[in-house]
Amino acid sequence: MSGSYPVGLSVPRLCLALLAAAAGVVACDPIVVKPLDVPMAKFPPNGGGSSHNPVGDVLDGGWAEPVPPGLERRPQALPAWGACIGGWQSMELARGTISAGFTLGAGDEGLYAYSRPGGIKTGNVSSDPWLEEPGFRGTPHLAGLKVDASHALHLLYDARAEDSELSAPSLVYAGSNAGGRWRRSLVGTGTAMAFDLDSRGVTHVLYVSDAQGGELYYANDRLGVWTATDLGVATDMEGAVLRVDGLGNSHVVYSTLEDSRLHYLTNASGAWVDEEVRAYGYGQSLDLDVMGVPHVTFSDGDLWYGVRRDGAWSLSRIRTGADAQTTLAVDQLGMAHLVGADSQGTFVLYMTNAKGAWRELPVTSRMKPYSVNLASERLLSVDSQGRAHIVWVKVVLIDREGNRDILLQYSRQCP
Repeated sequence: MSGSYPVGLSVPRLCLALLAAAAGVVACDPIVVKPLDVPMAKFPPNGGGSSHNPVGDVLDGGWAEPVPPGLERRPQALPAWGACIGGWQSMELARGTISAGFTLGAGDEGLYAYSRPGGIKTGNVSSDPWLEEPGFRGTPHLAGLKVDASHALHLLYDARAEDSELSAPSLVYAGSNAGGRWRRSLVGTGTAMAFDLDSRGVTHVLYVSDAQGGELYYANDRLGVWTATDLGVATDMEGAVLRVDGLGNSHVVYSTLEDSRLHYLTNASGAWVDEEVRAYGYGQSLDLDVMGVPHVTFSDGDLWYGVRRDGAWSLSRIRTGADAQTTLAVDQLGMAHLVGADSQGTFVLYMTNAKGAWRELPVTSRMKPYSVNLASERLLSVDSQGRAHIVWVKVVLIDREGNRDILLQYSRQCP
């Protein structure tokens, strides 16, 4: 099947590619693990009263101004599911989107969120359609969506303090609808990268600080306040991924800003340690299996997949000549699932080793170049039956001046 798609294309790293085939395991470079000397800083209590968080946690978005007309909570009739084509069933979720998040809830229901000019909306595609405006204004950038054991939705996003002040710092917020009402709290200042929830409901966050020259920060609210840690590294703005294991330990994969070295960070030992996975790597994704073992994908011009066991990384080249950024999910059996787009952005491609050897399956038919965008990390989930659910973006030209509409799409493997 791989012979019917272009390979060996080198494109800018903002362009996504996923081109894969099976390959052997290669030895990884020697790993140096070093403890990080990182300062700790406790943000003030979420009750506010300081320059970090003057108003504290606030309900329903907390904006003093009313929600703009037309963005209040309202039902939305989603288009009907399409026919099962090539093993996939698809529907359009929204238009005019800027960024998106996706996860699976109870009963493998598809939950999504997206931002567009005017705010953030959330939805459910597996039961009666619904949308809710949490009350955020402006055009926030979403860094993900999670659902906790109580079925409450959680968001991480960044937005400028005021729409009109483009020079104002970008503020990183964590939002949730626990108790049926939206609440947000200020995590820090910078760009939201990734977040995860642990089994106790603690939120773990990665963001890149504006104030500290682009260094990577980790924060959690375990103590009831946001406690931030400067991890002491500057990362590529595309490249920092976070997962939390069953014990509440954080695992991070990032690429360095200066030379794109691929690193793995974890606090599983009680202190943060950093090790190099590969001397050069980017477009990385990370997930953990049920035992807390980290799995990664990344590119160095070729596409790679790696697993860390017994203190070392085992890396295998999936496809040569592929400049790729992928999204990775590991199922309950420890099998890997990947999604991406070909380097020309003409179709969505899914890949898995669930049956042993790697195999690739096109999700969409071929479209015009640069019609597909999978720029947001973690838009792939695998349900309890091992079936993939994917949120992706279709870019459509709407006039001769080059104006485009951004269509948020949802595809799932047919039952």
